[in-house]
Amino acid sequence: MTASILEPFAADWAGEPTLHSRAQSWSWFRQAFGQALLSHAVAPSSSWAVDEESLAKAFFSWAELVELYTPYEALDGADFRHFILGLLLQKLLEAKPPVLRDIPAAAAAVPVTSFVLTLLQALHKNAGSTALTLDAAALAGPRWASYVENVTEDASNATCFLDQMTGLQPAWQSRSLIEHRPAMQKALALARQRS
Repeated sequence: MTASILEPFAADWAGEPTLHSRAQSWSWFRQAFGQALLSHAVAPSSSWAVDEESLAKAFFSWAELVELYTPYEALDGADFRHFILGLLLQKLLEAKPPVLRDIPAAAAAVPVTSFVLTLLQALHKNAGSTALTLDAAALAGPRWASYVENVTEDASNATCFLDQMTGLQPAWQSRSLIEHRPAMQKALALARQRS
């Protein structure tokens, strides 16, 4: 099983006129996360559950970061979305206790990553941007195993791996700094030229 975009959810969420703000609402997020996970066969024949308290901590920690980085949205909306969804993936993967209970971290990475990819796709479509094209090689085999191993050791790598999965150039050396992302650096340079 591999991570993927859950297209029915992406299409449904993209149709919500205020998706950007709704995605930062705990009630919407909690419901969307649960629905997406239920539709994604996490581990057939094994029991699992969402740890609501852990999910809430991860969500609110992420929502604070979104507010912090919001000024960058006007510079490059698409790159901003990639960055903040990378941060969401990071927060979900580093949650202690795990957001998904009763399944190994490697198995949990699949539905959690699928949820984030699906939300990213929905936000792109909602903003009128081109739909994402996933790098199939990044979602299978040795590269997927490398992703799981690396984010298990250090979840801050999640943003770079999400970039890889969606065909963007990762900023490995400064993964937590939005202003060092290649697309954002171009946008900042253009903004300086205009002022």
